[in-house]
Amino acid sequence: MKILKIILIVIAILVVAGLGIAMMQPAEGSIESSIVINASPESIYEEAVNIKKLDAWSPWYKIEPSAYSYEGPEEGVGATSKWDSENPDLRKGSITIIEVIPNELVKTEMKFDGMDANFGSWVKIEQDGDSSKVTWGYNYSDLGLFWRFLFGLGDMNAEMLPKFEQGLNDLKQIVESKPTPEPEIMEEEMAADSLAIEE
Repeated sequence: MKILKIILIVIAILVVAGLGIAMMQPAEGSIESSIVINASPESIYEEAVNIKKLDAWSPWYKIEPSAYSYEGPEEGVGATSKWDSENPDLRKGSITIIEVIPNELVKTEMKFDGMDANFGSWVKIEQDGDSSKVTWGYNYSDLGLFWRFLFGLGDMNAEMLPKFEQGLNDLKQIVESKPTPEPEIMEEEMAADSLAIEE
């Protein structure tokens, strides 16, 4: 009985300590990373507003592409990517585009099964001379006590930042490897547009 009592006391202490750690952690937070890409905002926006193209440069998609499925339109508001995996780095969840500003912003809502919190992410594109500055980030709010405890055991933001940097570098490679339209073709397209306006 004495040993059992000691075990119960230790468990109680651990529970109280765990609650203390959880209560000390913020219920909201965010992280973001930026990169300069030698391309127009239009060219970059194409890779963010299309849910399948967005997945193509996501580090998490590369973990298990076969775990992914899609719902709704392929691009724009309502486009949804879902995943269901036994891999602990993926598990089960979804990401849905909820707001777009053409060539400037793509905002998404993320859901993770079993996590009582609100998650969102965004891709912001800003013209920077002949290049574009791209910022990819995420935020969370209303994080439950259990997950606040887990987040408190390590620096989750520091662990995720390299993933965001990797994704942006992959996006940069994809966009900058796109073929550049030949000048003659561009002139023909401009002439056709001008003729259409006159008509």
